[in-house]
Amino acid sequence: RGEIERYCRQGSLSLTIYHGPKRISSASELQKFDVVLTTYAIVQTEYSAKFRDAKESCPYCKKKYFPPQMAVHHKYFCGPKAHKSAALAKQQKKLPVAGR
Repeated sequence: RGEIERYCRQGSLSLTIYHGPKRISSASELQKFDVVLTTYAIVQTEYSAKFRDAKESCPYCKKKYFPPQMAVHHKYFCGPKAHKSAALAKQQKKLPVAGR
């Protein structure tokens, strides 16, 4: 906020701070401002909450991924058709086996 006040003419930009329990939750209200200041933590929390249910479980390892990440996961890391790198294959051979 300080840099905007320092480098912009007063009144040239409308500004709001998107932080704290009383922050504006309406997208149409936020669009009225030229600049919306927030923190990475707020963006990450709200993004995770919105897209939490969009993740799918991998049928092989049961980890959850978004659909585009699932395609990469299946292609290179998990499943019978995965093209694992030599380093990853070597690392998986070293994992301890249950019951030994």
